[in-house]
Amino acid sequence: MTLETRPATILLLVLCSTSSAWAQPLTEAGDLTQGRLKPGDRVVVTTTDGRQGRGRLVESRHDGLLVDVDRRHAAFAWSEIEQVRRRRNGVLLGAIIGTAAGAVAAIPVYQLAQNETGDGGKDLAFMIALGLGTGVAIDALLGKDTTVYRRRAVTSRIHVRPERGGGVVHLRVAW
Repeated sequence: MTLETRPATILLLVLCSTSSAWAQPLTEAGDLTQGRLKPGDRVVVTTTDGRQGRGRLVESRHDGLLVDVDRRHAAFAWSEIEQVRRRRNGVLLGAIIGTAAGAVAAIPVYQLAQNETGDGGKDLAFMIALGLGTGVAIDALLGKDTTVYRRRAVTSRIHVRPERGGGVVHLRVAW
């Protein structure tokens, strides 16, 4: 080995063996989910080997997550977590939209009932309640998963090209 190729060889060996040095720090992973997850949330935890844990969050710790999966506690370390998704069924927006739609539909019904029977209040309340119930039901059925945490992908590529009198080393790192 010549004197010029020794540093390139050492650099190549160091870069190829330090993939764990580019791992996301555990404290950063815990900080990213702080405030976005709370106990009782329905979560889906995907690990680096492809396994999924679905259940309710018991506790968010500094070293990982504790999830109630099928009535048993499963601990997931941040070093093995690839992605965390939270499922929420927000019904507030559906309640607001449903109430407004029910009120808009109730106005002509109220006017008609007032002219015919003089008792349009019951019909008005019924139509608004029907709109409220429909809005809440639709919003509850259309829940969605929100990605709360995703491990940053760090890729590195090393390209070594021999040339006369030495070689060229190209290093590309993306994070």
